[in-house]
Amino acid sequence: MYRSAEFHVADYLKDAPEGVMQSLAETIFAKIKSDDSAKYSEEFCRYVTSEQFVNEHQYTYLKRSRNITMSPAGEHKHLLDSYQRLIDAGYVKKDENLILVWMKNEGTGSVGYGSTLMHVIVMSKMLDREDMPDYVLDYALFTQIVRMTQGMVNFCTKKEDYAEELKKKLESFP
Repeated sequence: MYRSAEFHVADYLKDAPEGVMQSLAETIFAKIKSDDSAKYSEEFCRYVTSEQFVNEHQYTYLKRSRNITMSPAGEHKHLLDSYQRLIDAGYVKKDENLILVWMKNEGTGSVGYGSTLMHVIVMSKMLDREDMPDYVLDYALFTQIVRMTQGMVNFCTKKEDYAEELKKKLESFP
């Protein structure tokens, strides 16, 4: 039986405190051993979900993303307009760290994707059409924001209620 493992982690963690790295290694090793109760430590969770972590690594994450425009302004739609409508209607709270950008192309059929830790949401160019109703874009963006928010909530906690919470939140949109 093996008693050691070699881990390669993203360079986003290169400046992480030793305790954070030790905790991450222990959790990964426990998960490899099929320990379903293995959870990330409070120290690790605080580190990777901190505003400082986002501020230090978000731009690098964006630079490495190949299929994004780096802008919320599309040809016909502006993601910040959609975001503001969601805020004004009370569906989401303003997140000063959130970055909204368009894909360079229509993607693989998904309306978008996001990074929970990096506070980035990327929306499919297929929604950037003049004939696209605002409420469709708003709902698509809303689903991505909810997933990202729920991901933050569930990243270091139990995930059993995730699907139900997500469903309730999405059903709140008219």
